[in-house]
Amino acid sequence: MRKICLLLVLCLLASVCTAFAEETTEVTDLVGQANAAYNAGDYAAAVPLYQKAADAGDAAAQYMLGLMYQLGIGMEPDYDRAFRYYSLAAAQEVPEALTAVGYFYSQGLGTEQNLDEMLKYYRLAADKYAEPMAQFNLGCCYRDGIGVEINDEEMLRYFNLAVAQGNPNAQFNLGFCYYTGRAVEKDYARAFELYKLSADQGFPVALFAVGDCYYLGNGVEKDTAAAAEWYQKSLDAGYEPDEEDQKHLADVLGKE
Repeated sequence: MRKICLLLVLCLLASVCTAFAEETTEVTDLVGQANAAYNAGDYAAAVPLYQKAADAGDAAAQYMLGLMYQLGIGMEPDYDRAFRYYSLAAAQEVPEALTAVGYFYSQGLGTEQNLDEMLKYYRLAADKYAEPMAQFNLGCCYRDGIGVEINDEEMLRYFNLAVAQGNPNAQFNLGFCYYTGRAVEKDYARAFELYKLSADQGFPVALFAVGDCYYLGNGVEKDTAAAAEWYQKSLDAGYEPDEEDQKHLADVLGKE
């Protein structure tokens, strides 16, 4: 099973964010209409409404346009425009936008890669606003030495902060620390507990990890039927198994 160390920005929202600053009734109405269209899947209607509100300085609308341009929701992905709108929202210190701008700097999306800027935005989002994805991303930076020296203590601190807020990325990655004994005493039971928390939120690699625990009897009683169930859930969620994973799948599900 692969270690997950991606600096992810989980922006797939069940419902869109609300306005972050006082604004006119007209702009508030625009954002409300845009949110309703977005949640109904009518992205063609949502975009011009968000655009009008964003042009009027609404931070929530700016963030949502960044999200839609990043992920190609109702349009072709456009990282330059996504970075522009995220930056406008980040200038108003929208926590999720700060994290998104940090991520774009980390990957060089819509801008030149700049790890110093990445850290600046992540730290503002994580330390001032306790934004969980920024906390998770900083944990990854300290784990892997991205823009900073490797520091396991800081890695654990930020992972634990994000776990306390229910972040599935952090739950899985902290679980992986316990599973492998990275910076903590190896504890399969604690790893299973964290994997399960993440898996219950549908995180694909965590679904597979729970299956592995059942398959190997690590942290939980060995149960091949349960392993098969969780392995299948991970595949259905889009998990792409590596070579070692394929061996487990062949043994349990008969799949290569």
